[in-house]
Amino acid sequence: MEVQYKTENEGLETEDLAERKKLLKKYLHSVIVEGEHSEFDNLEKWIKLNIDRNGLENIYYGKTGYNYGFAEYFLSEKEYQVKLKAIIPYIFTTYPNACPSSLICKSDGYNVTIEYDGFYKNAILFPIE
Repeated sequence: MEVQYKTENEGLETEDLAERKKLLKKYLHSVIVEGEHSEFDNLEKWIKLNIDRNGLENIYYGKTGYNYGFAEYFLSEKEYQVKLKAIIPYIFTTYPNACPSSLICKSDGYNVTIEYDGFYKNAILFPIE
């Protein structure tokens, strides 16, 4: 899962672009994220535990590959934006049915994975449900 710091309007559908403009008027901060769908699920789990949902909305812009896409999170507080940007690189997913054994990894772009090796001391691990 990657966090993007620079936002651009290119490639967005008309409805998404209109919604984005509306949300940018309501929320002062945003973070664009790309990743695997399971990573978005895990990010949502982390958000529920750490950020007030009343200060956050998001748009899922769509798939850019198989089980891979991008979204933008709109946040009312700079503190939420800072937390979100800081945590995204540390969200890993556990794949219990991977062969030959359970795999813990995260994406680093489409079809590129980084396996958890213990180096990421602040790693956040969520099993797939």
